[in-house]
Amino acid sequence: GTLTNFKTIQSSVARLKALEKLVGDEQLRAGHTKKELSGIDKDIEKLLFNFEGIRNMEKLPGVVFVIDTIKESIAVHEANRLGIPVVAVVDTNCDPGPIDYLVPGNDDSIRAIKLYASSVAEACFEGARQRDENITARDRAGAGEKVVAAVAEAAQAATKPAPAFPGAGPEVIVKRPRGYFAR
Repeated sequence: GTLTNFKTIQSSVARLKALEKLVGDEQLRAGHTKKELSGIDKDIEKLLFNFEGIRNMEKLPGVVFVIDTIKESIAVHEANRLGIPVVAVVDTNCDPGPIDYLVPGNDDSIRAIKLYASSVAEACFEGARQRDENITARDRAGAGEKVVAAVAEAAQAATKPAPAFPGAGPEVIVKRPRGYFAR
């Protein structure tokens, strides 16, 4: 329910941030009893447990990456319902129907899962780095240089292969199936 209940989750994340601000400010802490502060600490701990990974996510992701579509069928269903593209590792026992971009592979091997997850994470970081470089390069260029840079960028983009998932936003959720990394 993370994707379909995103607005509700955002209100809980806003509450978490407000409680953290309250705990960090000594003047605000002075107005509360020890018991109230203990309750606030417990609330913060609970909210951090539930929302730590998505507390800085301000909008829905551009793509959802799933390893095991059988165990994470709810995430796939939510993404399809919201029109978010799904990239998934699909084994022989999976239904490829609801998946937008298939990655044929073994979703049971821990080593394979680590390889898939690390490759996707590296690609996301590299894409974010390139996006940031393009933004700073455009900011530095003058009016005439902007045109030259745009033409050069278009020529360079024409020689590169198409992106793996066109239209994808910068935010990507890397969803790991429960229990695979527990030791």
